[in-house]
Amino acid sequence: MDFVWSFLWHLLFIVCFDTCWLTLNFKCLSDDFIYPKQTSKRSLPVTILFCFMCWIVSALYLAGHLHDTELDTVFESAWTGSLVYSVFNFTTYAMNSDWRIWPTAIVDTFWGTCLFTVTAVIVHKINLSD
Repeated sequence: MDFVWSFLWHLLFIVCFDTCWLTLNFKCLSDDFIYPKQTSKRSLPVTILFCFMCWIVSALYLAGHLHDTELDTVFESAWTGSLVYSVFNFTTYAMNSDWRIWPTAIVDTFWGTCLFTVTAVIVHKINLSD
């Protein structure tokens, strides 16, 4: 699989799974269960922009680091997901007084770790089938 297709697969799965996660949290779970109901209007556009940048840069990184074994894929993608989501969450925490360490930042960082791991394993399996 070439880089462009790998990037597109990674981006597709990251955006789809993360959109499902956000929809579940904002539409199905009780208010303020994980994420604050409202964020400061001042920081919301910056938070959204940073989220999109993280998705794109992460998909680019994962697409450029395909591994021979599934175990290597799991470890590197989990490490990458935890780093990306912890940077996002703790930056948002620093900018937004409504963002909490627990459960928001910690749970969302764990989600990012799982998201990147699942995405990379799926793309790895797609890559093996080519």
